[in-house]
Amino acid sequence: MKKLENFLVEKIKQSGFPLEINIGSIIKSVKPWRIYPNSYFLDKDENKGRELDIKADIISADLSHLESRMRHLVDLTLLISCKQLPGHAWIFFKDISDPYIHICRESLNDIIEHHLGDPYFEVLEKKDTHFEKKDALSTNYLEIIFDDKKSNKKENNIFESIITLIKATSFEKEEQCNETKDFIYETGVEELLKNPFSVFNVYYPLIIFDGELYEAIIEKKILLRKVNYVLFHVEYKSGNYKGDFHIDIVKKDFFPTYFEYINNDFRIFIKRTKQRLNKLDDGLKKIMKLYVDEKKVK
Repeated sequence: MKKLENFLVEKIKQSGFPLEINIGSIIKSVKPWRIYPNSYFLDKDENKGRELDIKADIISADLSHLESRMRHLVDLTLLISCKQLPGHAWIFFKDISDPYIHICRESLNDIIEHHLGDPYFEVLEKKDTHFEKKDALSTNYLEIIFDDKKSNKKENNIFESIITLIKATSFEKEEQCNETKDFIYETGVEELLKNPFSVFNVYYPLIIFDGELYEAIIEKKILLRKVNYVLFHVEYKSGNYKGDFHIDIVKKDFFPTYFEYINNDFRIFIKRTKQRLNKLDDGLKKIMKLYVDEKKVK
């Protein structure tokens, strides 16, 4: 019996569950973060439900120290794929195209396709956020197995995680869009105009990797540099998905530091929102009136 138990323990260690549980515990330890292990989303290409390792979120409405006047809230969601592959090396090639980095978001502004203008974009500006702390920016990668005993024998783990996160992020944005439209309908535009209210929904897709992570710089020689955090940029298109995505890839041991970065982002977004409340109110009233006028014309 002891042999069987030892065998089972080893198999559990080799699975991704210890990593998922460890990451979930770190997130849950910081209030008021909420976690949703094994969260499901719809894969439109396959028309099937798929499982995401961890979804976690925090919303400014849950912070009791914020004054009631905070009618423009911030909701930050982490969409996480965990990969426990200690026998793998993930190599990301230094990007030479310098792609534009934007924060993945969904808000009333995006949904009704009018713009609040500068105050809105200033709230979700990438300046001073975790994107500026990346070790490397990449658009290409290579996965190599260097220890078969610590491998799942697959060399497409990066691709699988990236596609999963693109589809999970797209699903979350679409769900939020539908919820916001329902909110407008149920609340009524006139009521919204009296008491402007909106939520800035921010999404960070993230791979947490237990393995060896490198940046490759190809010049006269090929230089390899060990890194803790890579920002991966992909312009993705399939039958049902299209868009630019920025995916954080973080080493397991670096996650506590990365998570501090994310909490700092959240504080920055709230601070920027508080500094622009009157402008955001005015902008929201303006776009809602435009939205109502367009509906009347149609």
